[in-house]
Amino acid sequence: MVSMGASNLFGAMLVFAFVRYGLPIEESENIIADRVRNFAVFAVYLAFAGVVSLSAAALMLRSVVRWQLRGGPPTRSEQMAALHAPLRQAVVHLVLWLLGGVLFVFLTAEEMPSLAITVAITVAMAATSTFGFTYMLGERILRPVAARALSEGRFDRTMRPASVPVWR
Repeated sequence: MVSMGASNLFGAMLVFAFVRYGLPIEESENIIADRVRNFAVFAVYLAFAGVVSLSAAALMLRSVVRWQLRGGPPTRSEQMAALHAPLRQAVVHLVLWLLGGVLFVFLTAEEMPSLAITVAITVAMAATSTFGFTYMLGERILRPVAARALSEGRFDRTMRPASVPVWR
């Protein structure tokens, strides 16, 4: 799960660099002071998000790790935890992106109101991209676990989309 954190960190650094150094804005004392303050808040928020992400991953994968250590077929809850883990982890990252985005939009709006919409759009696009990438990365990392959960466990075949007709 370190690779998921690294991908989110890379995305956050790109967004921060783009908003602070890539946008054509006039330099002034307020903007320079804003950059220093935002960098400090950015560093603290990244540390907070890293702790939340790792803690959430540990909690979400607790039953899967217990099953892997125990061996044998998974219980229904262990099987579902293994299959839903990538999406749940990606949602945690999306929520962290949205919280960080709201925080930085408010910080930007305080000093440069004209830039707030640009920051909001940039963070929203980055959050969406990182959410998709994190989900695909989680699926790839946990593919062997999901395959084992499906092959060794009893899969409930009664769960299917409501729009699919059933003929017997």
